[in-house]
Amino acid sequence: MKLCDIKIGDNYKQINRKTENIVIEPLPSFCNSRWKIATDLDNNVKEHIYVLTIANVITEITPYYNVAVNIEEANSNLEFILNNA
Repeated sequence: MKLCDIKIGDNYKQINRKTENIVIEPLPSFCNSRWKIATDLDNNVKEHIYVLTIANVITEITPYYNVAVNIEEANSNLEFILNNA
């Protein structure tokens, strides 16, 4: 399976079970995002896309980080964490 095979309506947990080369996992908590990142481990470039899920079903797909994450908010959250660690 490849990232381009992931479609809206797919169950992301079934994708994780069916294939070893694609991993779908949440973004880091400092991103404060409901999106997940899907990574193709077979690709040497570590290609990835971002998927939004509701009740384990993929409802949106984007290749763009700035769609999945509010970059300013993520940077601010990360800076707060690092300064208060």
